[in-house]
Amino acid sequence: MKFFPISFDNFGELMERQLTGEHLYYFADKSLLVRDLLDCKDKVVLLTRPRRFGKTTNMSMLEHFFNVVNAERNRGLFTDLKIAAAKTKKSGSEEPCMNYQGRYPVIFMTFKSCVYNTFEENYARIKQLLRELYAKYDYLLGGDKLKPVEKAVFQKILEETATDAQYNIAIQSLCKYLQVHHGKKVIVLIDEYDTPFQVAFYRGYYDQLQPMMRTLVGEVLKNTDDFLEKAVLTGILRIAGAGMFSGANNVRVYTVLDGRFAEYFGFTEEEVKAILADMEQEGIVGAKDKFSEVSRWYNGYQFGRTIIYNPWSTIVCFSSGFDFSSHWVNTGSDSLLRKSFMKLNSATQTEIVRITKRETVTIKIDKELRFDGDLDEETHFWTLLLSAGYLKSVDKKPIGDQVLCRVEIPNEEVSYVYLHLFEHWMHKLLSQGDDKILAEYLLTGETERFCVGLKRLLMECASVRDMRSNYIESFYKCFMIAIIGLSIGSHTQLESERESGLGYPDLMLMPRDLSDPRYQVGIVIELKRTENSEELKAKAAEGLGQIKNKHYETAFRAYGIDSIVIISLAFCGKELEYLHEKLVSAKQLTVTQLITRPGSDAPILADRKRPQPEGEQDLSGQPPEKSYKM
Repeated sequence: MKFFPISFDNFGELMERQLTGEHLYYFADKSLLVRDLLDCKDKVVLLTRPRRFGKTTNMSMLEHFFNVVNAERNRGLFTDLKIAAAKTKKSGSEEPCMNYQGRYPVIFMTFKSCVYNTFEENYARIKQLLRELYAKYDYLLGGDKLKPVEKAVFQKILEETATDAQYNIAIQSLCKYLQVHHGKKVIVLIDEYDTPFQVAFYRGYYDQLQPMMRTLVGEVLKNTDDFLEKAVLTGILRIAGAGMFSGANNVRVYTVLDGRFAEYFGFTEEEVKAILADMEQEGIVGAKDKFSEVSRWYNGYQFGRTIIYNPWSTIVCFSSGFDFSSHWVNTGSDSLLRKSFMKLNSATQTEIVRITKRETVTIKIDKELRFDGDLDEETHFWTLLLSAGYLKSVDKKPIGDQVLCRVEIPNEEVSYVYLHLFEHWMHKLLSQGDDKILAEYLLTGETERFCVGLKRLLMECASVRDMRSNYIESFYKCFMIAIIGLSIGSHTQLESERESGLGYPDLMLMPRDLSDPRYQVGIVIELKRTENSEELKAKAAEGLGQIKNKHYETAFRAYGIDSIVIISLAFCGKELEYLHEKLVSAKQLTVTQLITRPGSDAPILADRKRPQPEGEQDLSGQPPEKSYKM
């Protein structure tokens, strides 16, 4: 019986269990990462990938491969892997990659646990990690290569009596000690290097942490000629302005937009198929038939041109009897995204709305993410979404220090992240002081409270920059779609420019289930705009008259919906005037009133297609009958 290696970060432990037969695992061989790093001429390599995509396990694999400590024992871990037969041209001519196994002193440190609320707490955790790191190399104290003063500092680190200055250069000092002792340059592996920076930024102590980390890690990367053979760092982001890479020679960053190293983080399609076939052989009937559903839920990441599956969600899904649900999103907090999202202007929030509709949008991202005074919140947010795995890039075009990307949601699982994100946003932003969010008033017929809340929201939350744009008409519609469409739930359908009566109302909210007593209101919303605030009331009246004259309620009548509310919203910049009215129930109308226009014998047929009437205002500039189904 085979097991799934869930929560295994230690490559050595995993392989030892596999080789001894203690446990057999479904396993994707990523060992050729060693070959590609040997062939890579860059002294300092940063690999950025989303969380839970195998970064720590791969770094552990590199440690076990290169480390001179326990070299002979570790060699057996790679006997049956692809790297055992691979060749490298590191020395200029082709030779076996295994020639480099167990050849270097290795320092491996991960900052993934440095997530504390204060600088003091996080710094204490980093010191603890340094003490644990030094304890792995306490054999250096028994050698004769280190000077007495160096041994004394080493001992102080172990005994927790070192000064902050000694802690801050602890990695650099250990590199020197190892190089002196072994007579070989050191490979430094730093996993999740950016975690302390991200936490410090959002907790408000970035300025305290940055100088310490710049010394602790940054100084090591600069000394490539003295004692560094190669440094490999992993993280979600490359952070600009942190001083980590300034002055370091031959640094190269490989992000989710780059093709090199793409196949080593996450599962490729071939690997997923191989695991499913293996499961079938193990007696799990029908496993291979699950491939299309696995693709829909967990496929869709694109690193360079390589399509990648989320490895964590795929394995958890397989191990739980093909439970297709959101697994990856539950492994970390989305609080950073929530805080960033709350600061965005409404135009950017509207773009996010389009993404939730599974549309492709074009954005600009930074090649480096800034946490300093030059931070641009919108670009920061897009960069974070793409780097962290909440978007995928389907096309890119470099523009200076930025990249123009066409992005979309990768898969079904990630779409739920956005629903949770917007649910939080709606309750935070649109709360009216009780359990109802703004759209809830609309759906339950409390129209006046909805309009009052909308007027306040427009004044408080909309951006003046949006009001000056060339797309101000579409902005108002997108603004309404954002605050209604993302919070109405599955019981109501929001439609835009659907034909009804003699025209195309801007927005309609149609109940999905008339048996639900809470949501039986049909709603028509007409949007008007003016550049003169004195005309607002007249525009609101014009919109309400248009709804009545063109019988926009006809589609509701056809479905037997008797409770209908019509609303006219007139905008001027951030000002809003409104009128609303509840229409008479169809049961109170005569047959003639139901099927004819006033003053005409022509029948009103809801399902008949008509050209859009001349003179009817189209705020969005989009073709009619565009539906926003939630």
